[in-house]
Amino acid sequence: MTDDTPGAPAASSSASTLAGAPFQAKQTMEGWMGDRGSPYHQGIPPSETSRGMTAEAVQGYYRDLVRGEQAGAADAVPPPNVVDIDLPI
Repeated sequence: MTDDTPGAPAASSSASTLAGAPFQAKQTMEGWMGDRGSPYHQGIPPSETSRGMTAEAVQGYYRDLVRGEQAGAADAVPPPNVVDIDLPI
């Protein structure tokens, strides 16, 4: 069943527009969602090759990937109207 309400999101298709590493990252995070002990909920600890990510950052990246997929992009898309903290206000 589809929602024909004006402004409703389009029905999702099984084909993702995400490519390569972003596609793999999204699949990995979806596998973590049901496990409260996973990096999706606990974060990714720092290592010798990575600074790590908080759980909030992992979940934010997942939302950006979904937003990119919905927009038909090949990678993550940040939320609109995000203040760039590097620019003076």
